[in-house]
Amino acid sequence: MSPQVAGLEDMTVSDLFIPGLYEWDLNIIEEYFCERDVNQILRIPLYYSDEKDSIIWHHSKTGAYTVKSGYKLLVNSIIDEQLGTAGAWRKIWQMKVPSKIKFFLWRACTNCLPTRSNLAHKGINITQVCVICENQLENNFHMFLSCKFAIECWRFSHYGALVNRVANTVESFASWFFKMMEETTPSILAKVSMVLWSIWKQRNSKLWKNHYTNAAATVKNALDFLDMWIDARLYVPLQSEMTISPCKLWHPPQSSTLKCNIDAAFFRDQKRVGIGMVLRDDIGHVLLCRTCWFLGDIDVLEGESRGLLEGLQWVRSLGFFDVIFGVDAKGIVDVLNDSEEIWTEVGKIIRVSKTILSSEPLYRVQYVSRQANIVAHALARASNSHASPTIWVEPSDFVVAHLNYFMMVHFKDISSPPSIQYLVILGDENHDIERGTILAVYDPLVGRYAKQLLKLTNRIYLKEWSREIPPVKDSKSKMWALEATHHQQSDEPISLLILRRRTIKGKAT
Repeated sequence: MSPQVAGLEDMTVSDLFIPGLYEWDLNIIEEYFCERDVNQILRIPLYYSDEKDSIIWHHSKTGAYTVKSGYKLLVNSIIDEQLGTAGAWRKIWQMKVPSKIKFFLWRACTNCLPTRSNLAHKGINITQVCVICENQLENNFHMFLSCKFAIECWRFSHYGALVNRVANTVESFASWFFKMMEETTPSILAKVSMVLWSIWKQRNSKLWKNHYTNAAATVKNALDFLDMWIDARLYVPLQSEMTISPCKLWHPPQSSTLKCNIDAAFFRDQKRVGIGMVLRDDIGHVLLCRTCWFLGDIDVLEGESRGLLEGLQWVRSLGFFDVIFGVDAKGIVDVLNDSEEIWTEVGKIIRVSKTILSSEPLYRVQYVSRQANIVAHALARASNSHASPTIWVEPSDFVVAHLNYFMMVHFKDISSPPSIQYLVILGDENHDIERGTILAVYDPLVGRYAKQLLKLTNRIYLKEWSREIPPVKDSKSKMWALEATHHQQSDEPISLLILRRRTIKGKAT
């Protein structure tokens, strides 16, 4: 905790603001507070409100105390204190491994596996010697970490040094696994988990069939199974095996009405929330784009509600009076339509938004799908790379890419080695591909199929990749642009309705 500074006993919270702004003064905060307190202070978002501060109950949705919420909090605290076991349990369920591996890990960390020591502890008259080595007491720690068979498995997995180093610092299997979570990457932890499961599988095979494979085969089978599982998750069926649903695209408002799409993005590592807004007219032309960001580590509902408020205030300051505001957070629309008072931070923001909406009778808030809000989402993700606020009169390249009324989707070829790339165009049946149209392609394989000459029937060609659109910061994927040109035998544009169920084939690099 930060020590109290002599002479500053009368300092208030507002003294930590930048003069004239509702923003934290980082220089002052870092001067008077320790690192832990600085991080906690910067997590608190700031925004103007005429309401007085009040005490609220954070354990209910509305901020008001109820007997139900109090009882639930009490029961949960008793469970955590008396029955709970320390550890990052939630991370087990978030791991990128098959579900049965997650259940296995949970059972192993809670010491629920039917090892011989556990069975004997339950009163079953059974020997407690390890099934495989037949030498020491069989418990989780021995079976997975110190048994000679386990040691051989870790040696073949190339993680033996790491496994032994962590094992030498703990006394239980659960402590070892949770410490491995802290010291390894998710991909290595997934492989380690698969090896653990394979060791347990071989132990059971020895017990019931009196046969088990050697350490090298055990590790290979475990890692091969993980690779097959990952490939199966990435695989998208071919055209003949799938039904393509229509894209939920952006729809223009009625004549003389504007539409402002708004979205929020959360940068947890930097304790920032980014807001993206795009204002379009009734034929889809972009009038203005705006991004901004603010400091704060807040939940999604509060961030989205703050984004809506920023959008309302921005559009009103521009003097527009007939506007539809599109958000992809249904919870915001539900709260706006709910008459129940909410006293949390979200409630304060919503009340200010309601005040603006009541003063502007032609302002409406609508829920839109994520697909229809992709431009605002891209702006929100890009806000972290720009000054706050930033306004574009002419949309930048990455905004133009997302403004297309269609998109191309990759189909993974699971042959080995991969030889064919499958693409399908999805789009709005009311729009045609004209000569020279730029097709934006989201490439999760980071340019793996670049510089390919792709051909669709005998009427339209897609020329080789014409240019790369700068990716969003910290993105592992890229946006590419393709130029469409018609075949010399036909100058007619081809409707996307026709293209929607066609595939494009081309050799992969």
